[in-house]
Amino acid sequence: MEEKRYSYCKFTIAEEKEIIKLYQEGNSLAKVGKRFKCDPTTVKNILKAYNIQTRNLSQARRNYLNYTINENCFANIDNPDSAYWLGVMYSDGFISKTNQYTNYFGITIHEKDSEWLERFKEFLQYNGEIKHYIVTTTYSKNTPIAKLIIGNNKIVSDLEKLGVVEHKTFQLSHLPKINYLDDFIRGYIDGDGSLLKRCAHITISGTKEFLQSIADYFNIPYSLYKDKSIYSLQYNAMESHYLEKRLYANANYYLKRKYDIASRSFNSPLTLEDVKENSEYQGKPLEP
Repeated sequence: MEEKRYSYCKFTIAEEKEIIKLYQEGNSLAKVGKRFKCDPTTVKNILKAYNIQTRNLSQARRNYLNYTINENCFANIDNPDSAYWLGVMYSDGFISKTNQYTNYFGITIHEKDSEWLERFKEFLQYNGEIKHYIVTTTYSKNTPIAKLIIGNNKIVSDLEKLGVVEHKTFQLSHLPKINYLDDFIRGYIDGDGSLLKRCAHITISGTKEFLQSIADYFNIPYSLYKDKSIYSLQYNAMESHYLEKRLYANANYYLKRKYDIASRSFNSPLTLEDVKENSEYQGKPLEP
């Protein structure tokens, strides 16, 4: 039987030394506690027993923010990739300015799409971790989610200037004044849009004003309707085939499951002129 400091101790001496080692490597009390299935107070008491001084909040914060990242990733939207991820931030992203010292930004998604966050890390040139949780949502219990949250005042400031604000769900009113709007809208659709598998329909959710600005930009037939407090912009078969090819066919970044659906339209011969001339078209899905 492995030795304990006292008989009532939860962990063996070897386990306590491993706890100390993990903490001294920069892990938080909470993270070490999660590893050993105990609360942070238990970890703190073990450290105290060995005369290990715990870090204060400012030290912990510096460790949490010890990462590398391209701080200019949203300084100028001068390429398709930055436009795409700005669109994602408009839909699935968030910023938080509740901390006294550091402002945060990030994305929370279902675990099945966690590979998408890896692509976001690639774009940001970020070497930190993606967090994984089990949560209860409005729709289901024990939902696995993936979350990327990063503290960086400059990036948050750049995002604010581009229209990403706190509690933005009901505040977005128009497309940003940037180039590469096709890529931006693809990013927004990957976050707050849907591509139906069984038939060619694209639906995008948002505020009435924001969706109207998307409809005006494409200038092809559409439907705009309201269900309770949510507005949706919808494109029927012909328009959807055209948009799927236009937005996804040559894309560098995308949400894979939506890209896979859009690929049915990559060989479509439809042009903008076709769509405008024949708005009543209800064709069958085109074969890839």
